[in-house]
Amino acid sequence: MKKELLSAGLHERKFKILLLVFALLFSMITSKAQSSAGGDTLLYKIREATSKNNPVLLILLHGYGANEDDLLDLAQFFPNNYTIVSPRATFLLQPGSYQWYESVKKNGGFGGKQSDLEKSQQLIRSLTLKLQKRLHISSARTIISGFSQGANMSYQMGLLYPGLCKAIGVFSGVIFEAQKEAILKQHNTLLAIFIGHGMEDNRIPFSEAEKSKQWLESKQFKPAFYAYNGMAHAISPQEMQDFKSFVDKNIELKK
Repeated sequence: MKKELLSAGLHERKFKILLLVFALLFSMITSKAQSSAGGDTLLYKIREATSKNNPVLLILLHGYGANEDDLLDLAQFFPNNYTIVSPRATFLLQPGSYQWYESVKKNGGFGGKQSDLEKSQQLIRSLTLKLQKRLHISSARTIISGFSQGANMSYQMGLLYPGLCKAIGVFSGVIFEAQKEAILKQHNTLLAIFIGHGMEDNRIPFSEAEKSKQWLESKQFKPAFYAYNGMAHAISPQEMQDFKSFVDKNIELKK
């Protein structure tokens, strides 16, 4: 009996040690993800082009609470001369869930915490420049696009950083009122802008997309605006086909 009790006690202690080791490993992995996401470099996933003929760089910025895997399936809509890059957003919400900024209502409208926005802008810009250099793809063949929070960031990257990219794709997004003055100081009206929005969007109302379009047009921008009847806060295959057609018309494909 004593031997049996001793053996049981040893097994129990071994089991507790294993649990402790597993907990420590999990803590290290989680801390590493937090540090990487909030550091000086954005983690990302990439589908590299398999054709060197007129290469195009397309950066996809995911929405609130998602991660770098969320938009990778959109790569299927683009040919093999496209390098598709999907970064992980800057700030951790919980494991596997990230955001580009903390949302803040400004004068009743959409907005974000300024320090968060500036941090994410800097990291996206840095990643874009590094990829352009490594892949030998110019800004004339670079597109920055995104969904929801990522769409809002796409507006910022294209409108606040002239020359960083040739076009932006805005899928269910809005221009923040608080950033319009800074945008006007840049006034890059040559930027090609795609706006796609569901008419039944319950997160960012369709009326907000219309307001962004109207403001752009009042400042001599020429956005391409697509409304999708019956679509909520989402991306549809038709929207991606429209976006691909828009890119074909607006991106300089010759070296």
